[in-house]
Amino acid sequence: MNSIPSNNKEMSPAPVIRPKTSKDARLMATFMLVIAVYLVIALAFPLYAMLSKSFTTAAFDLDNFEFQVNTGDGWSEVVSAAQINETLKLLKPEELVTNVDGRLYATTFFPDFSFRSKTEYRLRQLDPNGSFLVGSTRVADTDWHTYEANKFRRIVLRPSQSTGLDNYITYFSTPALFRSIENSFFISILTTLITVSLAFGFAYALNRSTMRFKGVFRLIAMIPILVPSLLPGIALVYLFGNQGMVRWLLFGHDIYGPIGIVLGSVFFTFPHALIIITTALSISDARLYEAAISLRASAWKTFWTVTIPGARYGLLSASFVVFNLVITDFGLPKVIGGQYNMLAVDIYKQVIGQQNFEMG
Repeated sequence: MNSIPSNNKEMSPAPVIRPKTSKDARLMATFMLVIAVYLVIALAFPLYAMLSKSFTTAAFDLDNFEFQVNTGDGWSEVVSAAQINETLKLLKPEELVTNVDGRLYATTFFPDFSFRSKTEYRLRQLDPNGSFLVGSTRVADTDWHTYEANKFRRIVLRPSQSTGLDNYITYFSTPALFRSIENSFFISILTTLITVSLAFGFAYALNRSTMRFKGVFRLIAMIPILVPSLLPGIALVYLFGNQGMVRWLLFGHDIYGPIGIVLGSVFFTFPHALIIITTALSISDARLYEAAISLRASAWKTFWTVTIPGARYGLLSASFVVFNLVITDFGLPKVIGGQYNMLAVDIYKQVIGQQNFEMG
């Protein structure tokens, strides 16, 4: 019996078709890579450095340092810095909290110290990870070291470092420091409400009215975008300061504080909100307005059912921009804030004024 030839032939796999990358796609990928690298260098690394420092705490561990004194009749008993401090009440517990660059002179524990005396001093530390400085020389062992009085005065004790949430606990438990966060949020929210409301009214008038000289009004409103936030603060000082030209307009209130910060913030954030809201109103769908007219909807109903929904994303974007500009601003609160603590100024005081990078 003859076999029937099979028609089922093995099919070779279809070739994989890979689309060629266009020049525009390669250019776009290059730009995205550049932006990613920029964000890592300009944002990720600084944030990591700041956050890592914020979890580092430092304090002087007085139990770690022990002394002996020889006034000429032999060495005294070993006594720790903590025992001396407990007896003489030299340092309060809060004074022992410092930053990683903190310094504490060893002579602090010897009120009658004189560098001209013939007294000798011995010092050692118990923690192998600790250290103290003799001038600019770092000593990190646990051996006894003997010094003359003239050299002993150059000894500086270094703090012990630890990792934890102590900085955050200290910040939020200190009323003066925590109040700056409350003040910053209050000023930012209030300024956002005022600025966005004014900018929306101004943008609505430019886009939905037939008033004359729109270009002039738009130009005047955009001028503050070219100036730093310091300028409105200085201008308000000249107008409403202690020797201001129109100080009487405040009816006895002081410009140095929340009033001045809000007025100055509204001035320099207004153009930013105006640009965003004007763009949102200009791209609104005109067909919706035509439909509202055809349905004989009132101007008030058209405003709430057509204008506001069409501009909602612009309003949200403007609010976000204004809020961030105000809460991160340093110049205006520094110039006209007075004793009204703001977050940016407190950070400046901690980092620059007190060199406390961890708390800042």
